[in-house]
Amino acid sequence: MDFAISAADSFAHVRIINGIGIGLCLSRILVFLSYFVQHPGKHRVSILHFLWVFYIFLFIIEYWWGFLNYKSEIGYGHLSYVISIINVFGIYFFCVIMTPSDVSEYGDYKNYFLTKRYWIFFIAVIMDSINFFDDFFIYKHGNIYYYSLLNVLFYVAMFLFIYFRSITFQYLSIISLIVIQFAEFLSDL
Repeated sequence: MDFAISAADSFAHVRIINGIGIGLCLSRILVFLSYFVQHPGKHRVSILHFLWVFYIFLFIIEYWWGFLNYKSEIGYGHLSYVISIINVFGIYFFCVIMTPSDVSEYGDYKNYFLTKRYWIFFIAVIMDSINFFDDFFIYKHGNIYYYSLLNVLFYVAMFLFIYFRSITFQYLSIISLIVIQFAEFLSDL
């Protein structure tokens, strides 16, 4: 039996897949935050690490909000499904890396973050590249020149974050990223 799947049906399917991934991300962040309520004296709280978790939270919200703004008339094929799955579960992997359940081998969350910063920033660059590809070559969404410039600046910033271990530099960088993320979110409203 041959039948056609409407654009609205395929869009609903992609939204469900993305909703599952976003739900996993938010669940992981809530479980991570609950560790500090359940075991307040187990590990020292790192403001730097919490700022990164907050950045990921904002990134997830902005991603989901942006995805909701896509039109259901867009035709979704195999490539868009695969990219969407890679994208949302890559975000989940990023959440898992940033919200470990045990940091005893590192001493505290600040040392964990500084030790894993190569992985964290590399994954951030990969995720940003997938988002860029997804937005401009699959959904044809936004101004490619403006976002290309933003991506280049983001990549340079990530490589600087990897290179410099200075805590002051790390604080300035994450605060800058949070401000940029807020600005992106507000520009989508």
